[in-house]
Amino acid sequence: MAIQKFEDIIAWQKSQAFAVGIYAVFVHSKDFGFRDQICRAVVSVSNNIAEGFDRGSDADFSRFLYIAISSCSEVKSMLHLAEKLQYITTLQKESLLEKGDEISKIIRGLIKSLDGRKTKSLSKTVKGISDKAVCLLVLIGLIVTNFIYQLYPLQLYIHN
Repeated sequence: MAIQKFEDIIAWQKSQAFAVGIYAVFVHSKDFGFRDQICRAVVSVSNNIAEGFDRGSDADFSRFLYIAISSCSEVKSMLHLAEKLQYITTLQKESLLEKGDEISKIIRGLIKSLDGRKTKSLSKTVKGISDKAVCLLVLIGLIVTNFIYQLYPLQLYIHN
């Protein structure tokens, strides 16, 4: 069954939950720059999945999915920093990193499935035109060869 709306995409659902978790952890952070950046990055994950889905082409969707993975990586990087700055505990960091890793894996799987559809579609197209293309090339070759022989007739020289 094909996905009809972005809300049905598991990666989008999980990234929304991930965002809620990040917001809950950093809601009282006094480092407003850090808090705003990690919150913007985590929201970007689900937003890019949604925006890419509604673009209407597999190529655009795939491009936005890569951006979503990048945003997820940004969040994970900031979680490592948050632990070092003692904004979160190691346990909180590990739990959130696990969720981020899961989301990234799901998105990568979605990208692979999109790439697989493109490959299958391209394969069908190549198979469908390959016989016709070969015939056309042979015909062009014969026409060119005939034209050259008309311009430069083959002359046989007999030496005695």
